[in-house]
Amino acid sequence: MIMIMSTELSARLSALTSTARTLNAGEWLFQRGDAVRSMFLVTGGKVELLRHSEDGKPAILQRAGAGSLLAEASAFSARYHCDAVACEASTLLEIRRTDFVDLLDSDPEFSRSWMAYLARQVQAARLRSEILTLKRVGQRLSAWLAF
Repeated sequence: MIMIMSTELSARLSALTSTARTLNAGEWLFQRGDAVRSMFLVTGGKVELLRHSEDGKPAILQRAGAGSLLAEASAFSARYHCDAVACEASTLLEIRRTDFVDLLDSDPEFSRSWMAYLARQVQAARLRSEILTLKRVGQRLSAWLAF
């Protein structure tokens, strides 16, 4: 399931000073350990956040499509904790992290909307986690379809 931000949140973020970015399929946006300077609003395509295990297997932490903010928790980190790679040709708005944080600090209505969005993200992640603990494939499938 891809969680898409409300039109209001997307519009407010799009109104911030930004730079349009394009990525080809397979192109990296950032890598684990890079300094966080920007937030990225996906406007087209899909970008995945990946973390690799010690044996090199990738785990997809987020699959962000149009209308999604990529790596939203990075707003409060000095460095990225994963890699971001386009899984198809993608377009993004690059927003300075400082502008994003300033908006959170200066606009209580935006901040409340942002917190509600993040709460929905946490709820969805917990539900996915719960579904993955179900033992039988039929149970998991039924739970995903009900999701």
